Amino acid sequence: MADSDFDDDGDAFLQDDEIIDEIDIDENGAPRDEDDEQVAPIDHDNEEENEERQEEEDVEIGEDNSVQAFFQHTDSVYSASLNPIDQNIIVTGGGDDRAFIWKVSDAEVLYELKGHTDTVTSTGFSFDGKLVATGSMDGSVKIWRVDNGELVSTLEGPAEGIDWLRWHPKGNVLVAGSADGTSWLWKSSGEYLQVFSGHSATVSCGEFSLDGKSLLTGSDDGTARVWDPKSGSTRFTFSGHGFHESELTSLTTCVQDVDVFLTSSTDKTCRISNLRTGKVVATLSGHTAPVEDISVSPVIPYAASAGLDKNVFVWDLNTSQPRQNFEHKDGVVRVRWHPTEPLVITASLDRTLGVWDGRSGERTHTFSGHSDILLDLTLSSNGQTVISCSDDRSVRVYELRR
Repeated sequence: MADSDFDDDGDAFLQDDEIIDEIDIDENGAPRDEDDEQVAPIDHDNEEENEERQEEEDVEIGEDNSVQAFFQHTDSVYSASLNPIDQNIIVTGGGDDRAFIWKVSDAEVLYELKGHTDTVTSTGFSFDGKLVATGSMDGSVKIWRVDNGELVSTLEGPAEGIDWLRWHPKGNVLVAGSADGTSWLWKSSGEYLQVFSGHSATVSCGEFSLDGKSLLTGSDDGTARVWDPKSGSTRFTFSGHGFHESELTSLTTCVQDVDVFLTSSTDKTCRISNLRTGKVVATLSGHTAPVEDISVSPVIPYAASAGLDKNVFVWDLNTSQPRQNFEHKDGVVRVRWHPTEPLVITASLDRTLGVWDGRSGERTHTFSGHSDILLDLTLSSNGQTVISCSDDRSVRVYELRR
């Protein structure tokens, strides 16, 4: 090295042709391994962003306490439905444009349902368990035989994707809601029966009334409608002052009162409304972020709502007041009541499911194992099996032991 390679303070400088290799060192001067995780620098001027990142780092997958898992999907799994007659048979649909009929007990694939050209967003079995429907972002609903996986019919009509579908409680007729603002009613054979037009945005949720004589729909336009399934006419429209101020996210009927239905919304509230009178009965307020889901207990006169504020509220339907409040580590996207006990089951963005006593507020179980956010939740008719779908492309099965 020549004298010219030193500066006035005696520090050495290498020429480019003298460099043999470059070694990355950490803040302590030690060589950094190539596999070391690169940690983003903390921005001390943005405390909120730092807290959010720390919360993400604190989320752990946790012990996998599932009893079975299904890994055949190659993209996010958005929907799962159990056969009402044979609870060992399940259908799931995902972002890989496919659905599968498989066994809960051992995850054996019975049939792969192929034919959709976009994400399968919704699934459901007919009342007798002989047919299964899949709805897709490609705008179609397909009907399949459960015993052999054969395609029965393709139901078409909507101009945009399917958001949800529901079978009639007493027959092989089903309805589906679309992003084009319409809902369509068909026979399973493929025969078109009715189209319900009136919403000005995506029909985001819907249900048949418990007696099957009315159709209830909720929309991103902030309204809910009660329809006559035979004529396609609107019986009542719930909108404006006293109702929701923004998109509806879920809708459910009420076994405690067949004339009542409940809705949740991004406006942070839930509403109780009467489908016979067209009147809003009560407003349920307490959430501080959009409410993603609402469910009614078949055992006690309570409802439960799930919000992106990490909270689940239990509401007394007789007083419209909150009775309990549960909290996850992140937003809650699904809530269901146990069919025979006063238990609430929740699915969260924190990658876990919670089981809570709806009366005392005690968390009785935590189900974990997913490596990404949860997207859907379903229960067996006896409440002993809990099944979850996730962005991690898996479906997991849990046993609820008391």
